[in-house]
Amino acid sequence: MNGDSFKVGDRISEKGKTGTIVAIHTKGTVDVMFDGMDYPKRRQVRSVRRVNPNHKGGTFEQRAIASGADRRSLRKVGEGGESVVFTDKSKKVYKVGKTDLYNEGVALAVLASHDYAPRFYGYDKMNNVIIRDYAQGRIGGWRDDLWGHYQNIIKILNANEISRPEYKEESFVILPDGRVHMFDVGF
Repeated sequence: MNGDSFKVGDRISEKGKTGTIVAIHTKGTVDVMFDGMDYPKRRQVRSVRRVNPNHKGGTFEQRAIASGADRRSLRKVGEGGESVVFTDKSKKVYKVGKTDLYNEGVALAVLASHDYAPRFYGYDKMNNVIIRDYAQGRIGGWRDDLWGHYQNIIKILNANEISRPEYKEESFVILPDGRVHMFDVGF
């Protein structure tokens, strides 16, 4: 297997550890950010194996339920190119990945700790599901002057060595008390 068969963002495993490829290098090497590590490690391509983010299998609904969603009250609230989003009676959101959501989960956890994102409950690695509070409020728009909030978010993420998310007004919610949360931290 050569380096061309991997791409940045692929989930891999090596000797029982799982991580994400953050860079491709010549001579058959890749940089991998292993889960729980603070910095990437260079690895030989021949020593790593691709992990399918949907490796546990099942439908998007089944994966949300396996991550703790209530089967009876589960309802789909959105779908995009990278995920399908559900909520249930607990008012939690279960964002089920079509692509790997690990990095978005890390970013949401950091932003939630600074009150720039809804409460973050965790990332279910086995099912590739982000679990967070439902962001109740008004979806942001061009009149809301959200650029300043986005700049603060970038500063927080940069301080934690996390890349900047895509800027879209509709990724923000204005809460009833006036606070602003970014709930879609797609890259």
